[in-house]
Amino acid sequence: MYLKTFLPRGEILMEFRKVIEGRRSIRQFLPDPVPREDIMDMLRLATQAASASNRQMWRFYVVTDGEKIAAMRDAVVSETARVRSLAGKPAETDPFAVVFAGAPVTIAVACAAYASRTRAILEQAGLDKEEVASRIQRPDIQSVAAAIQILLCAAHEKGYGTCWMSAPMIARPQIEAVLGVPEGEALCALVALGRPDGLPPKTPRRPVEEVTRFID
Repeated sequence: MYLKTFLPRGEILMEFRKVIEGRRSIRQFLPDPVPREDIMDMLRLATQAASASNRQMWRFYVVTDGEKIAAMRDAVVSETARVRSLAGKPAETDPFAVVFAGAPVTIAVACAAYASRTRAILEQAGLDKEEVASRIQRPDIQSVAAAIQILLCAAHEKGYGTCWMSAPMIARPQIEAVLGVPEGEALCALVALGRPDGLPPKTPRRPVEEVTRFID
């Protein structure tokens, strides 16, 4: 009886497919502000993601202050220049690494500390750090990534554009200082958010047959 309260299954799947297949990574944004209630609704959906041991390690820092966003951008530019100079490279910044500075909202996503029970057992068994890491494969980051993906789709469903960015993490300590991220949390990514200024073509995807293997 409970299932009959939902829309027909085909209709639900069609709407779901439209959201998933229609999402794009947006790198040019209109300056229009994003209402706080829209942001909270997107994040509420993001928090429905699966997480290891249901620990819900995600933390969201919603930045709309132009000065803070500019400081984050400056940190990325400065740290990129420093690192490239150490490698004997020209002090250039990939423009894609600072796309967030052109969006009205930047959501900085952090991960709270997560003590894996499996990690503790492996360490007690005497495995070294590298072997332990290879066996647990960062369930905390996997959990946060799941929330980010839902956030991107929730934004698209509301008509907003997003860009999931890891390149700015070259300046992670500096950005954490700008945002006041407390000890025990680590920044994972930035998500640029706003109304898209144009819709880019969808990037091609490999055929599912190419990336799938059935083991019968």
